Amino acid sequence: MQLRAELLDKLSILEVPEHPLDQLVNYFGVENIAEMTGRKKRLIRTAKGTLEYRPRQLAGVPSKLINLHEKNAFQNGDKRIAVMSEVASTGDSLHAGKSVGNQQRRLHIAAELKWSADKQIQDFGRTHRTGQVAPPVYLLVFTELGARKVLFNYRQKTWQTWEPLQRVTAVPKRPVTLINIILNLEKDVQR
Repeated sequence: MQLRAELLDKLSILEVPEHPLDQLVNYFGVENIAEMTGRKKRLIRTAKGTLEYRPRQLAGVPSKLINLHEKNAFQNGDKRIAVMSEVASTGDSLHAGKSVGNQQRRLHIAAELKWSADKQIQDFGRTHRTGQVAPPVYLLVFTELGARKVLFNYRQKTWQTWEPLQRVTAVPKRPVTLINIILNLEKDVQR
């Protein structure tokens, strides 16, 4: 029993890193991030620097409608940053459409590559749709681990055949997306 108490005392002083999603929310602020996830609670850093586990509740918004409310806040321009998990992303559109208040060009950061190329393309489609004002820029984040490099190289062959992405680069006066720049670099390196 004493050993258990000592262990718990030692564990209580450990500084455990925040979840990346909590880091984003704490860095940019709840008021700036539209979080569309399946999370019901999150760790919020208080003014004293401590972390508190708080509900992801918005005043006057039923919990089942929080993600929709957050999506609308992003699309209207009330929140500048949108974070979406796979759980909450099905069917949602975050493109810079002509009918939304926030028509800024999207920077789509893929923090984790999906294991299925089709799922990744579907994920890219959240910010790349017909009727957009500007095509998104894709930033792909991956580690230098061999398996991640293999996955990226395999995926890039599929992405090169993605018709909407090809249409964007086929029109000379429209900007090239970052994913195409990465893919072109991969081709140059392989030669």
